[in-house]
Amino acid sequence: AMALKNSTCPTDVQKPVCVQSASREYSQDELEAARRKVQSVMWEHVGLVRDKTGLDTAMRVLDELQAEYGRPNLTRESIELTNMMTTARLV
Repeated sequence: AMALKNSTCPTDVQKPVCVQSASREYSQDELEAARRKVQSVMWEHVGLVRDKTGLDTAMRVLDELQAEYGRPNLTRESIELTNMMTTARLV
């Protein structure tokens, strides 16, 4: 597998185990928008009634968010977003 940009993980480690380092701090509005996106994709594609297409869509969106937000900065909101993305993948 390919290592992520700015990653300190070995090249043989696959997502979501290995995440990109945060390249900057995000504003409260950016973190809130990302949190709402996680909630929305989970509601729309990973509810009680789900199918492969919806689950694939949800994973693609979560991959995009993970690539954008990477490791959390040391703020409550950033850590909560990372925890939400991890939990969403587990569902």
